[in-house]
Amino acid sequence: MSEMYGYPVRLHTVRWLVLVASALQFALVADGRPGRPENQTSITSPQPARSSTGRKEVGICASGALEVYARNAAEGWAKTRCAPAPPNVPSDKNGLALNWRDAAVKKADGLTYVVFLIPGEDAGGQIRFNDAPSYGAVVVGHGGGGGTAWPLKARDGGPEDDTDWQDLQDKHGMRVVEVAWHDAGIKNGGRFTRNSPAGRTLGDMLDRPNLLFEWIYDNLNVEGKPFGLIGSSGGADAVLAPQVLQSSIKDKISYLAPVSYPPPFYDPVVACNGPTPPGTFVTAATAALGESGIGVKVGSGKNVVDSVLRTPGQNCAAQTMTKALAGGSSTKDSLDAILARGGSGYKGALHVLIGTATTELRNSDVGNGVVWSSGNLFHHPYFAGARRIWFESTTEGHGEPFWNASGPGFSQVHRELVRTLLDPQK
Repeated sequence: MSEMYGYPVRLHTVRWLVLVASALQFALVADGRPGRPENQTSITSPQPARSSTGRKEVGICASGALEVYARNAAEGWAKTRCAPAPPNVPSDKNGLALNWRDAAVKKADGLTYVVFLIPGEDAGGQIRFNDAPSYGAVVVGHGGGGGTAWPLKARDGGPEDDTDWQDLQDKHGMRVVEVAWHDAGIKNGGRFTRNSPAGRTLGDMLDRPNLLFEWIYDNLNVEGKPFGLIGSSGGADAVLAPQVLQSSIKDKISYLAPVSYPPPFYDPVVACNGPTPPGTFVTAATAALGESGIGVKVGSGKNVVDSVLRTPGQNCAAQTMTKALAGGSSTKDSLDAILARGGSGYKGALHVLIGTATTELRNSDVGNGVVWSSGNLFHHPYFAGARRIWFESTTEGHGEPFWNASGPGFSQVHRELVRTLLDPQK
């Protein structure tokens, strides 16, 4: 039997026929006839986002649910998949809906929810968004830690607050998207949950949010409107993924806001072994780098590094991190390497926010080293061509300028989102 592109002709023909049949099925589903009437809007693209290698994809679970099918809590790994698909929603072998709109659900809060899966990573979670058929821009929020909680405690800052998420959504016509990763029962888990006993790098783990942001851009921003990313703490690391990995959407991001960016992600060796070196203090008013260092205490960020890299005996919490051990895990090194090989830096708006209040209820970004890492990220040459904005909220703590919709930090976010995404000429 003759061959074509490495496949026997007969098999190639069969696969071609299957593709044609699938295309016909998609045409019917995208047209809305077998879908749910309440879910039909102007967005109909069901295409999964793929990594640059084409090996991984994001899809929406037809069942609207995830299940853990393998886990070893002691070793810190778990595997997640879509729950069995219902017969009324066409799906593929992984339980991913052929038209993701058929698996979308609008809930009592007025938001539309979908459950996503990255089969190649055995990881997933939920996405929710306001689903008006017309919108002026899209902004995506990612929470802290492993991102298992919805990042916004409330979209509405109160009846007197006209600079909150609700105002961006209702008055300014912005599509506000939130992501929350599945909690598979692993400590320091969520998007950081390994899917095998083997260690990973922090760079490996960035592939997950990067794929997710690509899917959101392709499917929730089909009109190609201005696009922004904001995340706090571990989510501040996540929103940098398209830049660190040089994603297909890296130049389509007009607004990038890492809030309370933790030191272990910027430079694991320095952050893990501490204290931070001289010349890394950031002057609040100007964001200028000064001459005195700020110590970095052992915190949850260091435990995340250890759970991902999985290197007993040589680790972050024990202050025995080496450059070789941290290979592939340093955002600083990754951005340096991009520039060294002639890559282009970020040209949009970079909005770096920190919270330096110290109270019994607040974790200050001074004591945890976030001022150091955020300041160095702000001044990294990769962002030399960006419109850089620095803001220190002295009345808020770690991550609060993002999730506290009624606070002074978010008022700054609101202003820059409107200016950058809706009124770029100002």
